[in-house]
Amino acid sequence: MKKMLSLFLLGLSATFLWGCQPHEDGYDIYVTVYPIEYLIDSLLEGTEITCGIVPGVSSHQESIDWSPKEIIAMTEARYLFYVGANLDIYIDEQNAGVFQNQEVTLVKIETALPDFLIPGLVHDHEEAGAEEEESLLGFDPHFWVSPRKMMELVNLIFDKLLDPSTGYPEFAATIQANKTTLLADLENLDALYDEVIDAETSKVIMTSTNLYGYLNFSYGLEILPISPGYHEETDQYTTAQKEEVVADAILHDIRCIIYEKSASSPLSDAVFDALVGYSEEWDPIKLEYNILHSFAESDRIDEFGNPRDYNTVMLENLEVLKTATGYTE
Repeated sequence: MKKMLSLFLLGLSATFLWGCQPHEDGYDIYVTVYPIEYLIDSLLEGTEITCGIVPGVSSHQESIDWSPKEIIAMTEARYLFYVGANLDIYIDEQNAGVFQNQEVTLVKIETALPDFLIPGLVHDHEEAGAEEEESLLGFDPHFWVSPRKMMELVNLIFDKLLDPSTGYPEFAATIQANKTTLLADLENLDALYDEVIDAETSKVIMTSTNLYGYLNFSYGLEILPISPGYHEETDQYTTAQKEEVVADAILHDIRCIIYEKSASSPLSDAVFDALVGYSEEWDPIKLEYNILHSFAESDRIDEFGNPRDYNTVMLENLEVLKTATGYTE
Protein backbone atom coordinates (compact mmCIF):
# COMPACT_ATOMS: atom_id res chain seq x y z
CA MET A 1 0.00 0.00 0.00
CA LYS A 2 2.81 2.41 0.91
CA LYS A 3 4.55 1.60 -2.36
CA MET A 4 1.36 2.36 -4.35
CA LEU A 5 0.90 5.62 -2.46
CA SER A 6 4.49 6.65 -3.17
CA LEU A 7 4.05 5.94 -6.87
CA PHE A 8 0.81 7.95 -6.91
CA LEU A 9 2.45 10.93 -5.22
CA LEU A 10 5.43 10.72 -7.61
CA GLY A 11 3.10 10.75 -10.58
CA LEU A 12 1.07 13.63 -9.14
CA SER A 13 4.27 15.61 -8.55
CA ALA A 14 5.47 15.01 -12.10
CA THR A 15 2.07 16.08 -13.49
CA PHE A 16 2.17 19.28 -11.45
CA LEU A 17 5.68 20.07 -12.62
CA TRP A 18 4.75 19.33 -16.22
CA GLY A 19 1.90 21.81 -16.15
CA CYS A 20 3.73 24.60 -14.34
CA GLN A 21 7.26 24.47 -15.70
CA PRO A 22 8.00 27.61 -17.80
CA HIS A 23 9.51 26.75 -21.18
CA GLU A 24 11.97 29.64 -21.04
CA ASP A 25 13.95 27.79 -18.37
CA GLY A 26 15.26 25.51 -21.12
CA TYR A 27 16.50 25.84 -24.70
CA ASP A 28 14.65 25.66 -28.00
CA ILE A 29 17.21 23.15 -29.29
CA TYR A 30 19.41 20.72 -27.36
CA VAL A 31 22.62 18.97 -28.46
CA THR A 32 24.99 16.50 -26.84
CA VAL A 33 28.32 17.90 -28.07
CA TYR A 34 29.62 21.44 -28.43
CA PRO A 35 30.59 21.32 -32.16
CA ILE A 36 26.92 20.74 -33.10
CA GLU A 37 25.95 23.65 -30.85
CA TYR A 38 28.48 25.80 -32.71
CA LEU A 39 26.92 24.96 -36.07
CA ILE A 40 23.38 25.62 -34.85
CA ASP A 41 24.29 28.87 -33.09
CA SER A 42 26.06 30.04 -36.25
CA LEU A 43 23.05 29.25 -38.44
CA LEU A 44 20.62 30.91 -36.02
CA GLU A 45 22.65 34.04 -35.34
CA GLY A 46 20.34 37.06 -35.34
CA THR A 47 17.26 35.08 -34.26
CA GLU A 48 15.85 34.56 -30.78
CA ILE A 49 16.13 30.76 -31.03
CA THR A 50 18.35 29.29 -28.31
CA CYS A 51 20.56 26.20 -28.30
CA GLY A 52 22.33 24.47 -25.42
CA ILE A 53 24.03 21.28 -24.27
CA VAL A 54 21.97 18.45 -22.74
CA PRO A 55 22.32 18.81 -18.93
CA GLY A 56 24.99 16.78 -17.17
CA VAL A 57 26.85 15.62 -20.28
CA SER A 58 30.44 14.45 -20.19
CA SER A 59 32.31 12.22 -22.58
CA HIS A 60 30.82 8.80 -23.50
CA GLN A 61 28.32 8.56 -20.65
CA GLU A 62 25.89 5.66 -20.59
CA SER A 63 23.35 7.26 -18.26
CA ILE A 64 22.44 10.61 -16.72
CA ASP A 65 20.10 11.40 -13.83
CA TRP A 66 18.02 14.36 -15.00
CA SER A 67 15.80 16.39 -12.72
CA PRO A 68 12.08 16.68 -13.59
CA LYS A 69 12.73 20.30 -14.58
CA GLU A 70 15.47 19.27 -17.00
CA ILE A 71 13.37 16.48 -18.49
CA ILE A 72 10.45 18.82 -19.11
CA ALA A 73 12.67 21.43 -20.75
CA MET A 74 14.18 18.86 -23.14
CA THR A 75 10.88 17.22 -24.06
CA GLU A 76 9.33 20.61 -24.82
CA ALA A 77 12.25 21.65 -27.06
CA ARG A 78 11.92 21.72 -30.84
CA TYR A 79 14.94 19.49 -31.59
CA LEU A 80 17.52 17.35 -29.81
CA PHE A 81 20.55 16.58 -31.98
CA TYR A 82 22.88 13.77 -30.92
CA VAL A 83 25.71 11.82 -32.51
CA GLY A 84 25.06 8.15 -31.82
CA ALA A 85 27.98 5.72 -32.37
CA ASN A 86 28.00 4.90 -28.62
CA LEU A 87 28.90 8.49 -27.74
CA ASP A 88 25.59 9.52 -26.17
CA ILE A 89 23.99 6.21 -25.29
CA TYR A 90 21.76 7.82 -22.66
CA ILE A 91 19.60 9.40 -25.38
CA ASP A 92 18.83 6.04 -27.00
CA GLU A 93 18.25 4.54 -23.56
CA GLN A 94 15.57 7.16 -22.87
CA ASN A 95 14.03 7.12 -26.34
CA ALA A 96 11.26 4.75 -25.31
CA GLY A 97 10.75 6.52 -21.99
CA VAL A 98 11.50 10.17 -21.44
CA PHE A 99 11.36 11.19 -25.12
CA GLN A 100 8.56 8.92 -26.37
CA ASN A 101 5.53 10.76 -27.78
CA GLN A 102 6.88 14.17 -26.76
CA GLU A 103 7.12 17.43 -28.68
CA VAL A 104 10.87 17.21 -29.23
CA THR A 105 12.19 15.78 -32.51
CA LEU A 106 15.29 13.62 -32.01
CA VAL A 107 17.92 13.77 -34.75
CA LYS A 108 20.57 11.04 -34.53
CA ILE A 109 23.50 11.88 -36.82
CA GLU A 110 24.54 8.23 -37.21
CA THR A 111 21.07 7.39 -38.59
CA ALA A 112 20.32 10.60 -40.48
CA LEU A 113 23.65 10.42 -42.37
CA PRO A 114 24.41 6.68 -42.76
CA ASP A 115 27.76 7.16 -44.54
CA PHE A 116 28.93 10.09 -42.43
CA LEU A 117 30.86 8.37 -39.62
CA ILE A 118 33.99 6.27 -40.18
CA PRO A 119 35.13 3.07 -38.42
CA GLY A 120 37.57 3.51 -35.56
CA LEU A 121 41.12 2.54 -36.48
CA VAL A 122 43.95 1.44 -34.22
CA HIS A 123 47.65 0.80 -34.72
CA ASP A 124 49.30 -2.47 -33.76
CA HIS A 125 52.47 -1.60 -31.86
CA GLU A 126 53.43 -5.27 -31.52
CA GLU A 127 54.68 -5.19 -35.08
CA ALA A 128 56.57 -1.96 -35.71
CA GLY A 129 55.43 -0.32 -38.91
CA ALA A 130 52.14 -2.24 -39.00
CA GLU A 131 49.26 -0.74 -40.94
CA GLU A 132 46.20 0.60 -39.16
CA GLU A 133 43.31 -1.83 -39.13
CA GLU A 134 39.62 -1.79 -38.34
CA SER A 135 39.05 -2.34 -34.64
CA LEU A 136 36.25 -3.18 -32.26
CA LEU A 137 35.75 0.51 -31.56
CA GLY A 138 32.83 0.71 -33.95
CA PHE A 139 32.10 4.02 -35.63
CA ASP A 140 34.21 6.97 -34.56
CA PRO A 141 31.88 9.72 -33.25
CA HIS A 142 34.51 12.51 -33.20
CA PHE A 143 33.75 13.84 -36.69
CA TRP A 144 34.33 17.47 -35.72
CA VAL A 145 38.11 16.89 -35.65
CA SER A 146 37.75 17.37 -39.42
CA PRO A 147 36.44 20.76 -40.66
CA ARG A 148 35.50 18.95 -43.87
CA LYS A 149 33.10 16.72 -41.94
CA MET A 150 31.63 19.75 -40.20
CA MET A 151 30.80 21.21 -43.62
CA GLU A 152 28.92 18.03 -44.50
CA LEU A 153 26.83 18.27 -41.34
CA VAL A 154 25.82 21.89 -42.03
CA ASN A 155 23.44 20.78 -44.78
CA LEU A 156 21.56 18.33 -42.55
CA ILE A 157 21.11 20.89 -39.77
CA PHE A 158 20.14 23.57 -42.29
CA ASP A 159 17.39 21.34 -43.70
CA LYS A 160 16.07 20.54 -40.22
CA LEU A 161 15.99 24.20 -39.19
CA LEU A 162 13.94 25.06 -42.30
CA ASP A 163 11.59 22.09 -42.07
CA PRO A 164 8.05 23.51 -42.46
CA SER A 165 6.58 21.33 -39.69
CA THR A 166 9.33 21.12 -37.08
CA GLY A 167 11.77 23.90 -37.96
CA TYR A 168 11.85 27.68 -38.25
CA PRO A 169 10.94 28.52 -41.86
CA GLU A 170 10.05 32.06 -40.77
CA PHE A 171 13.79 32.69 -40.39
CA ALA A 172 14.72 31.22 -43.78
CA ALA A 173 16.45 34.33 -45.14
CA THR A 174 18.56 34.80 -42.00
CA ILE A 175 19.49 31.13 -41.80
CA GLN A 176 20.45 31.04 -45.48
CA ALA A 177 22.68 34.10 -45.12
CA ASN A 178 24.27 32.61 -41.98
CA LYS A 179 24.89 29.34 -43.82
CA THR A 180 26.91 31.16 -46.47
CA THR A 181 29.07 32.80 -43.80
CA LEU A 182 29.47 29.58 -41.81
CA LEU A 183 30.51 27.54 -44.83
CA ALA A 184 33.03 30.20 -45.83
CA ASP A 185 34.62 29.97 -42.37
CA LEU A 186 34.70 26.17 -42.48
CA GLU A 187 36.09 26.15 -46.03
CA ASN A 188 38.90 28.44 -44.92
CA LEU A 189 39.64 26.16 -41.97
CA ASP A 190 39.54 23.13 -44.25
CA ALA A 191 42.00 24.73 -46.66
CA LEU A 192 44.42 25.52 -43.82
CA TYR A 193 44.29 21.94 -42.51
CA ASP A 194 44.75 20.61 -46.03
CA GLU A 195 47.84 22.78 -46.46
CA VAL A 196 49.45 21.81 -43.16
CA ILE A 197 48.68 18.10 -43.45
CA ASP A 198 50.44 17.17 -46.67
CA ALA A 199 50.48 13.38 -46.95
CA GLU A 200 53.73 13.51 -48.94
CA THR A 201 55.73 15.64 -46.52
CA SER A 202 54.05 15.36 -43.11
CA LYS A 203 55.74 13.29 -40.45
CA VAL A 204 53.85 10.47 -38.77
CA ILE A 205 52.41 11.80 -35.51
CA MET A 206 51.96 9.96 -32.22
CA THR A 207 48.87 10.61 -30.09
CA SER A 208 47.98 9.47 -26.61
CA THR A 209 44.65 7.98 -27.72
CA ASN A 210 42.68 7.25 -30.86
CA LEU A 211 40.73 10.51 -31.26
CA TYR A 212 42.14 11.74 -34.55
CA GLY A 213 40.94 9.26 -37.18
CA TYR A 214 39.10 11.95 -39.14
CA LEU A 215 42.38 13.79 -39.71
CA ASN A 216 43.55 10.64 -41.44
CA PHE A 217 40.28 10.17 -43.32
CA SER A 218 39.92 13.76 -44.56
CA TYR A 219 43.54 14.85 -44.93
CA GLY A 220 45.70 11.73 -44.98
CA LEU A 221 47.52 12.36 -41.70
CA GLU A 222 49.40 9.25 -40.52
CA ILE A 223 48.67 8.67 -36.84
CA LEU A 224 50.10 6.26 -34.26
CA PRO A 225 47.75 6.15 -31.24
CA ILE A 226 49.47 4.86 -28.11
CA SER A 227 46.27 3.50 -26.56
CA PRO A 228 43.45 1.99 -28.64
CA GLY A 229 40.57 3.71 -26.84
CA TYR A 230 39.09 7.05 -27.79
CA HIS A 231 39.68 8.89 -24.50
CA GLU A 232 40.74 6.62 -21.70
CA GLU A 233 44.14 5.10 -21.10
CA THR A 234 44.53 2.08 -18.89
CA ASP A 235 46.29 2.64 -15.57
CA GLN A 236 47.78 -0.84 -15.86
CA TYR A 237 50.27 -1.67 -18.59
CA THR A 238 53.24 -3.97 -18.91
CA THR A 239 56.84 -3.02 -19.53
CA ALA A 240 56.60 -4.94 -22.81
CA GLN A 241 53.62 -2.82 -23.94
CA LYS A 242 55.48 0.38 -23.16
CA GLU A 243 58.64 -0.81 -24.93
CA GLU A 244 56.65 -1.77 -28.06
CA VAL A 245 55.30 1.79 -28.30
CA VAL A 246 58.73 3.30 -27.62
CA ALA A 247 60.26 1.14 -30.38
CA ASP A 248 57.51 2.30 -32.76
CA ALA A 249 58.18 5.93 -31.82
CA ILE A 250 61.91 5.56 -32.48
CA LEU A 251 61.24 3.79 -35.79
CA HIS A 252 59.11 6.74 -36.97
CA ASP A 253 61.39 9.40 -35.46
CA ILE A 254 58.63 10.66 -33.17
CA ARG A 255 59.69 13.85 -31.40
CA CYS A 256 56.22 14.96 -30.18
CA ILE A 257 53.30 13.25 -28.48
CA ILE A 258 49.87 14.87 -28.77
CA TYR A 259 47.77 14.58 -25.62
CA GLU A 260 44.06 15.22 -25.21
CA LYS A 261 43.78 18.34 -23.08
CA SER A 262 42.87 17.66 -19.43
CA ALA A 263 42.87 13.86 -19.85
CA SER A 264 44.83 11.29 -17.85
CA SER A 265 47.51 9.59 -19.95
CA PRO A 266 49.65 7.25 -17.79
CA LEU A 267 50.97 5.01 -20.59
CA SER A 268 51.73 7.99 -22.82
CA ASP A 269 53.58 9.66 -19.95
CA ALA A 270 55.67 6.51 -19.49
CA VAL A 271 56.45 6.40 -23.22
CA PHE A 272 57.39 10.09 -23.17
CA ASP A 273 59.73 9.58 -20.20
CA ALA A 274 61.39 6.66 -21.98
CA LEU A 275 61.94 8.79 -25.09
CA VAL A 276 63.44 11.58 -22.97
CA GLY A 277 65.99 9.09 -21.69
CA TYR A 278 66.60 7.43 -25.05
CA SER A 279 69.48 9.69 -26.06
CA GLU A 280 70.79 13.18 -25.42
CA GLU A 281 69.79 14.21 -28.95
CA TRP A 282 66.22 12.96 -28.51
CA ASP A 283 64.30 15.89 -27.04
CA PRO A 284 60.58 15.05 -27.25
CA ILE A 285 57.86 17.55 -26.35
CA LYS A 286 54.29 17.20 -25.13
CA LEU A 287 51.55 18.92 -27.11
CA GLU A 288 47.97 19.48 -25.92
CA TYR A 289 45.00 19.18 -28.29
CA ASN A 290 41.55 20.49 -27.35
CA ILE A 291 39.15 17.80 -28.56
CA LEU A 292 36.15 20.16 -28.18
CA HIS A 293 33.65 17.49 -27.11
CA SER A 294 32.38 20.02 -24.60
CA PHE A 295 33.39 23.64 -24.28
CA ALA A 296 32.52 25.41 -21.04
CA GLU A 297 31.23 28.97 -21.03
CA SER A 298 34.28 29.94 -18.98
CA ASP A 299 36.53 28.80 -21.86
CA ARG A 300 34.75 30.86 -24.51
CA ILE A 301 36.62 34.06 -23.64
CA ASP A 302 40.42 34.21 -23.67
CA GLU A 303 42.64 36.07 -21.21
CA PHE A 304 42.44 39.21 -23.35
CA GLY A 305 38.63 39.21 -23.51
CA ASN A 306 38.44 37.87 -27.07
CA PRO A 307 35.74 35.29 -27.92
CA ARG A 308 36.77 31.67 -28.47
CA ASP A 309 34.72 29.14 -30.42
CA TYR A 310 35.12 26.06 -32.62
CA ASN A 311 36.89 28.05 -35.32
CA THR A 312 39.43 29.74 -33.04
CA VAL A 313 40.20 26.55 -31.08
CA MET A 314 40.65 24.57 -34.28
CA LEU A 315 43.20 27.18 -35.35
CA GLU A 316 44.97 26.66 -32.00
CA ASN A 317 44.91 22.90 -32.64
CA LEU A 318 46.34 23.50 -36.10
CA GLU A 319 49.41 25.10 -34.49
CA VAL A 320 49.85 21.87 -32.52
CA LEU A 321 49.71 19.88 -35.76
CA LYS A 322 52.24 22.19 -37.39
CA THR A 323 54.75 21.34 -34.67
CA ALA A 324 53.98 17.61 -34.71
CA THR A 325 54.12 17.22 -38.50
CA GLY A 326 57.17 19.40 -39.04
CA TYR A 327 55.24 21.86 -41.19
CA THR A 328 57.20 24.81 -42.53
CA GLU A 329 55.76 27.72 -44.48
